[in-house]
Amino acid sequence: MGKTNNVESVVNREVVQGSGAVHSQGFVKHPFSDNTGTYPKVGKEEKPVTTQGGLLINTYGADVPVDTAQGNAANNTTCYTHTTPAGHTVEYNDTPGSERIMIRHKNGDGINIGPDGSIIISSKRRIDKANEDYFLEVKNGNLKFEGNLTIDVTGDFNVNVGGEYNVNSTKKTEVVNGPYKRTITGDDIKTVDGNQTNLVTGGGAHQYLEGLSTVVKGDSRYIVEGAHTQAVSKVLTMTAEQEVVLTSPEANIAASNLSVFGDTGTIGGENIIAYVKNIYGVSGDFSARFKAPVFEGDLDGNALTSTTAGTSLHQSYPDGSAAPSTYTPSVGNDPEYPVDDTEIDDTATAKPTSTLLTDYITKSDKGVLIVKVDPDDIQKNNIDLSKKTSGVTNKNIDITQVRRKMRDPAHRDNVEFTTLMLSEGKLSPDYANTSPPNVETVQDTETLIIQGSSVLGNPSPHLTSKRIIR
Repeated sequence: MGKTNNVESVVNREVVQGSGAVHSQGFVKHPFSDNTGTYPKVGKEEKPVTTQGGLLINTYGADVPVDTAQGNAANNTTCYTHTTPAGHTVEYNDTPGSERIMIRHKNGDGINIGPDGSIIISSKRRIDKANEDYFLEVKNGNLKFEGNLTIDVTGDFNVNVGGEYNVNSTKKTEVVNGPYKRTITGDDIKTVDGNQTNLVTGGGAHQYLEGLSTVVKGDSRYIVEGAHTQAVSKVLTMTAEQEVVLTSPEANIAASNLSVFGDTGTIGGENIIAYVKNIYGVSGDFSARFKAPVFEGDLDGNALTSTTAGTSLHQSYPDGSAAPSTYTPSVGNDPEYPVDDTEIDDTATAKPTSTLLTDYITKSDKGVLIVKVDPDDIQKNNIDLSKKTSGVTNKNIDITQVRRKMRDPAHRDNVEFTTLMLSEGKLSPDYANTSPPNVETVQDTETLIIQGSSVLGNPSPHLTSKRIIR
């Protein structure tokens, strides 16, 4: 035999270069075979075939957590994938770091059990039916419906929340065909940015075991068709900065100590009977008879006792020339009217002058209370943000929503809106900077000199670059 030269020995090559990774041996005998020569089995050529794998199921844009691994890396020796001629796939993946089981429809729907044990189910439509009990237990979760959601419960619907129960909705409607009971062990705080209406066809009761404050900015009306009772165990204070009107066919005011006074006005009526101890006044006008047991001071007019006394005590004789010459003077009889010289009680209180009335109304603890509710609409504007944002939004928005608003140049130029977002930390103070961070100077491109050349042919990219000189 002759000697054959330059024939590389497989053994020598393995010694020198190493064996490497051998993935297959033999020949591919069928187009649907895999390169390992294992599948399909002899006589099973028309059955599903094995490919390398590594496909993903279609999640339809779902917010899959970033730490969820689907395990799509594949290795021919550790990934066993069966794919039908139509494109349906079943994969068993033993590749380190991508261990998974996947069942995938040709349209991308399917089930993926990932390396960490997470299960992703993807489908265009899904129906779960349990004829008996259904139990679902989740540690933490997020349930998202991009369309409508209807929950029909023919029996009781119980919700037990160990932490906070938060509901955020653009509109809420509740219809309760029966009693409605609510028990709150803490504070009950409700904020309504709009109007509130309560209609009750029956009666009602409100009971507060501590204090109660009702504050109204604007007009308030309390209308009762029936009797109304207000009972206060301590002091009842009613003041008005302009006027108090009390009108009724019959009114009763009684007090152990009563004060009614004013600078001007009227007290009394045609059929009013007044019982008083002292009256202080500068004048009096009586159109009918007046009777009093005692007067102190001067009277202008005649009194019954004064007339009688004047007639009986003076020397009586006819006036004028007709008097008889034989007239004999005589002294009249004293009728001895009783005279009450008891000291008159002239106790006086404070005279209700205009100065006293002004001090009483404006300075005393019984004066008019000045009412100011939410001056300058501070509380209202903290709820309805329309004024604070100059109409950009009427409610609180998060950082993502702020970024959307800032895409509109009108919103970026809105000083009220940007100032509020800056104060709340939802907008960076450097948002208006046109230069990237850590750039000291930026020069206008119009002042730059560009030196270049026209290149012929199809040169490499580095020959077509331009040199820019500042």
